[in-house]
Amino acid sequence: MFRKDYNQLVINRVEEKFNKILPVAVVIAWASAIAILFGNIPKYFAILNGLIGVIFLFMNIRKETMSARLKIIITIMIPTLIGVVAFMDGGFTSAGITLMMISNVVAVLFLDRKTSISISIITAFLFIVLFAYAHIYPVELDVRNDFDKWVIQFFIMLLYLFILHTVVYAIRAYLLENISDLEVSVAEAYDLAYYDQLTKLMNMNMLIESVKEPGYLLILNFKNLNLINSIYGDHVGDKVLIETTKLLREYHNANHVIARISGNEMCLWFRQSTLAIFLEKVDYLVTTLQDKFSLDSYNIKLEFYLSYSEHNLNSDIRESIHKARLALTYAKTNHESSLIAYDAILEKIIRREEQMKDRIEYALANDQFEVYYQPKINTLSKEIVSVEALARWKDGLLGSVSPNDFIPLIEKMNKTIDFGKFIVNKVFSDFESISKKYGSHVRIAINISPAHLISGGFTTFIKNSVISHNIASNRVVIELTEEVVIGNLNKVSNNINELKKLGVSISLDDFGSGYSSLNYLASLNIDEIKIDKTFVDQINKDHKVNVLLDMLIKLSKAYHLNIVAEGVETYEQYDFLKALGCDEIQGYLFYRPEAL
Repeated sequence: MFRKDYNQLVINRVEEKFNKILPVAVVIAWASAIAILFGNIPKYFAILNGLIGVIFLFMNIRKETMSARLKIIITIMIPTLIGVVAFMDGGFTSAGITLMMISNVVAVLFLDRKTSISISIITAFLFIVLFAYAHIYPVELDVRNDFDKWVIQFFIMLLYLFILHTVVYAIRAYLLENISDLEVSVAEAYDLAYYDQLTKLMNMNMLIESVKEPGYLLILNFKNLNLINSIYGDHVGDKVLIETTKLLREYHNANHVIARISGNEMCLWFRQSTLAIFLEKVDYLVTTLQDKFSLDSYNIKLEFYLSYSEHNLNSDIRESIHKARLALTYAKTNHESSLIAYDAILEKIIRREEQMKDRIEYALANDQFEVYYQPKINTLSKEIVSVEALARWKDGLLGSVSPNDFIPLIEKMNKTIDFGKFIVNKVFSDFESISKKYGSHVRIAINISPAHLISGGFTTFIKNSVISHNIASNRVVIELTEEVVIGNLNKVSNNINELKKLGVSISLDDFGSGYSSLNYLASLNIDEIKIDKTFVDQINKDHKVNVLLDMLIKLSKAYHLNIVAEGVETYEQYDFLKALGCDEIQGYLFYRPEAL
């Protein structure tokens, strides 16, 4: 760490004050010279004071070019000179030695140690010279009888100088040591306040202080850093950040500012240019980071969420960072890998989403979600054979909220298990009312989220719920989507088998929309498939879809599976599906979802 030259700082402060009093010193010196001329003091003292006034005047004229050190040395010489003259005038007097000591005190306080020791040596030598002079010229300066006093005073002077140098420099060393420690503490506090300790990049506080011009703020969020920490350990995650910082520093120039603003986030400010140039720079930067990144023997690839906002001169940098973070929130919650720009519409979406999160928390805590039921009919008899439970939500502040909006948000909030348990308990509580309305033979289908199905204890929860509500398990249908199965085939298969042992039926929803749906017919112990609405919408509009539906239904029949077509809205669709042998129909053509 760079340490300040405190000696020079002291000299600079002394010089600042000294320059202000130089005119006053000139006046005092010349005024005393005039007073001596009209007094009983020897006239050469008047000449001496006049000469001192001239020296001060010269120093005042040249104060801007003359060094502070030279000014102090000249000032020290003046009382020494007066002291010498006082010796020569009055023999052995205290005035002369006092003035010499004053010179040494000034030297020790304001000059470096080497110079001040040199001045003290000169003072001692001068004292000896004066002593010799007094014995060479005894008529003018009769001090022969004062020999003992001279010797005593000489050794006292030496002792004084020794004590002066020892004590003052000990005090100065102590003060400087404490000042240095304080300086280190202040520097450390500054470092903690304005710089990230791991990467040594500036932090949020320093970023705010540094960005004073318009430009673009880019946020890089490490998408997989938490996963890296979990798999390899935090020390490897730290290495990832450090290595990324090295690459960013290689990219850095005067047109950029780089900061680490949180654990997983780095922020870069780009000096204002066109949006097209900025986007090119971002693309080059991200490509460079991903291509050049390498960490020992670890096979780690960098993945980012990216967002940016434009920073203008009339906007607060904090607000610009907040906008970029809003865009980042949107990118993360929607798993967007592309660069997301902040705009007012996006902010409105995010703020509504944040409001919805709060209201969902409230709704879950206060049982405000409702369950509507949509019947499924037998294709041949048109009788209701089952109903599907569908969640609905009407909030006091937001009004009616579509399931397409709140279901994905519940998943993002990791509330799917709480929500799923609420829906299951609500449906099981409605069993008696459903039986009265639709018939005691009607089966009830419940959609189960992927997270809920593969969570520990799901089958136990269903079993306990069936028992506690005293309902027939063979009337319960669990609807699953292909998303549940992908990557969890073994676990899902085990859970399905456990549910089947309870007597619960399993339906594979949105069948045909996934890339591996046919594989699940052979792999999973399911009872029913639901043909996705996207196929139903294309009936008699696309010959290939007609052929595909015919094949799917025949294949399902071969596996002895119940077949339900959802989203049927026209008699043309109904007649086509009936002709193919579809077992059940669900859609607005016959029934819409409704509350009990």
